[in-house]
Amino acid sequence: MSPGKRLPPGSAQAQPTPNPKDPKDVLKSVAPKSSLARIPSPARFFLVFFGSLVLSSVLLNLSAGFTQGDLGLVSKHLEEWWEVGGLIAWKGVEIALAWLLGFDMIPFALLRRPTSVHDLSHAPSGTVANRAILQDRPTTIYTTLAATSIFSVIMYASYASWLPAKLVVHFEDIKDISAAHAGPAGLPILFLTLLPAGIAARDFLFVSSTGHKKETPREADQSASREGEYLVTAVYRKTWGQLSTKSKILLSRTILLATGVLVNTIVQVAGTIRSVSIEGAATWGLVWAVATGAVGATFGWIEAVDGL
Repeated sequence: MSPGKRLPPGSAQAQPTPNPKDPKDVLKSVAPKSSLARIPSPARFFLVFFGSLVLSSVLLNLSAGFTQGDLGLVSKHLEEWWEVGGLIAWKGVEIALAWLLGFDMIPFALLRRPTSVHDLSHAPSGTVANRAILQDRPTTIYTTLAATSIFSVIMYASYASWLPAKLVVHFEDIKDISAAHAGPAGLPILFLTLLPAGIAARDFLFVSSTGHKKETPREADQSASREGEYLVTAVYRKTWGQLSTKSKILLSRTILLATGVLVNTIVQVAGTIRSVSIEGAATWGLVWAVATGAVGATFGWIEAVDGL
């Protein structure tokens, strides 16, 4: 273009100038250019989907030596195409939902930049709140142990009360329920078994909500009263609208996780284990859903502390 030629008036507004005070613009400006950005989003999704299937297959084969005696005799042999296709389709729904919601952990970590809360060393100032808390090792240990303890206590209380009767009635080919009668001696083993669940719940719920950047005054005024609003709008404003953005993230993720665990348990148990009723699979999934809700409520109580 010659030096004397001027651009049309509208072309100067095609690319807005980044705002140095906006954390999102700052993050985009300092983010390293990655070759992943050159791969179209649909292609990355299919790579994640097939990668997840491969990862599941590898982990299933690696664990076969430990679970063969327990699951080998009761596992379904899927021979019809619709049975295999149904499980694969459900896997695709899980992956698609997680992809659309912007989740970034395994297997997404290979094909998507981590969010600020999972990349604290590169996150600019202002994009992550409570950075010191998220990086504090004792807090990490305490919140992880709290989540694991809740899972363990609810599971132990279920074993000690109503769950054995449900297992016997709705899992017809079950051979052994000794874990339900292990008593207090089985609690340490149960705790260690559920430790990965506590780690995952802490990362998915506590880290994502606690690390959310602080609200701007405009966001904080969303619950203000308005004249002439509809009743449903007023109810929404006085309930969901009263919550902080951090609380909304925690609540929505807790509901999503509890629902996902429940539905996934029904599909996986009823689809892969012989002689299991839908009611039995739903009962087993409900135990995990309730425990997930209790973990989310505990994290909400922790985040209600002043200054957090």
